[in-house]
Amino acid sequence: MGKRKLRNTKNYSSILLCIFFVLLTSCSYLGISFQKNPKRILLTECSEKLREFKCEGVAEVNYKAFSIRKDFVLRKNTEAVRLDIVESGIFGLSPTPMFSLYIDSLITIKPQIKFLKKNINNKETKELSSTFINIHKLILDNSKKIIEDGILKINDIELIFSDEMLLQQIKSNKEKLTLNFLYDFSGNITELKVHKAEKSVMNIKIDKISYKKIDVPILK
Repeated sequence: MGKRKLRNTKNYSSILLCIFFVLLTSCSYLGISFQKNPKRILLTECSEKLREFKCEGVAEVNYKAFSIRKDFVLRKNTEAVRLDIVESGIFGLSPTPMFSLYIDSLITIKPQIKFLKKNINNKETKELSSTFINIHKLILDNSKKIIEDGILKINDIELIFSDEMLLQQIKSNKEKLTLNFLYDFSGNITELKVHKAEKSVMNIKIDKISYKKIDVPILK
């Protein structure tokens, strides 16, 4: 009887050791997965927030010795981007666009500004604009490389990401143009800084942002 109990105890011990070994190896595997998956989840969240959005706030535009601060509305979906710099009416009522930029397959500005019209539809600017419109898809299609390197290069354009998998910068070396993104603790964009040849061109501070069912009106 004593021998049978001893044999059973050994069997139970063997079973427990096997279970412990399986759990240990499973935990090790899961540990590796969890080290990788959070970045993929964060990158997917970043992609979704860049897919479509509408934001409003104040834009500071710099040109030569001049600087103006105006309200703005920026809309983006998977087909187009539109930026309106608006002039508020009396008591902030009935704001009307004083400058509009619309991007789809072409770039349209209104009113026509000579120095902008001359440079805005060149190959590099169109490539940068296309990258911005399709940025959500580019991120998902190249997620493995972004997670590993923190950077994605598309021809002349570089997308640079933080350790939290937030898009920090879009850079065009040929155009000497950089777009820098700042975020709050929830991963919402709070500020967008645009530099040309290391000089500040525009600084956009965002007061309000939404993400769902964004309509981008065509600029006529």
